[in-house]
Amino acid sequence: TSSAVFALALFGTMAALSRRFNPLVMSLVLVLVAAVPVVLIQRWSWWSYHMLLIAVPLSVLASLTWPVTVQKVAVRLNRPLTTREKWVALLVALAMFLPVIAHGTNAYLRLASHRLGITPEDRAAARLETGRAYEVAAAETNWLHQEAARLGPIFVAGDPLFHTLSGRPMCTAIHGWSLELITPHLWEVLLDQLSVAHPVYVYIDQSYADLIDQQLPAFRRWLTRDYFELRHSANGTWYEKK
Repeated sequence: TSSAVFALALFGTMAALSRRFNPLVMSLVLVLVAAVPVVLIQRWSWWSYHMLLIAVPLSVLASLTWPVTVQKVAVRLNRPLTTREKWVALLVALAMFLPVIAHGTNAYLRLASHRLGITPEDRAAARLETGRAYEVAAAETNWLHQEAARLGPIFVAGDPLFHTLSGRPMCTAIHGWSLELITPHLWEVLLDQLSVAHPVYVYIDQSYADLIDQQLPAFRRWLTRDYFELRHSANGTWYEKK
């Protein structure tokens, strides 16, 4: 699907600029030219979120192919397209985006199987079918809804879905997601914020355990001094304030 959008954007740009200078098209091209180096210089290039930088200009440029294609086909036929021919062309265009359409349809069908998410329970059940991230977050945070759990904010070195499903707010301005990308200075700021906030529970995702042990000894010392291990699973470890 991405390849199809890129190809359509290239065709739409060439077709639009071949007729006359178009300030909008040139502006979109310049946005793409500026966005590509930004993606390439990232530490984690081609991360899926980086594609959002080019999604809008690519989509607009790709949309220019439809009127140009209709016009060129009509010229070759030396007559306007019939309604049937327009429908065929539209179906061909939709077929190019069939993976996206199928994915969206599948998502809505899953939602429909849970009464379109009318109640909070229906929405919670539908979320569990959207992927493993929701399953893990739900399994790891269910105990926080029990009466025995202490009240208060938590810190999660991992998926922010833990905050959503547990109903527990963040205790710091700097979140615990993508810790491998933050600078040493921000780590110091984060540790200062945690020392002031005193979250009742801290969760360390298993994928961050080695990073913290090897690169962030100050964080590990703070955690060992003020917290004790409460529960552990293959996904990560919960710590409770002493």
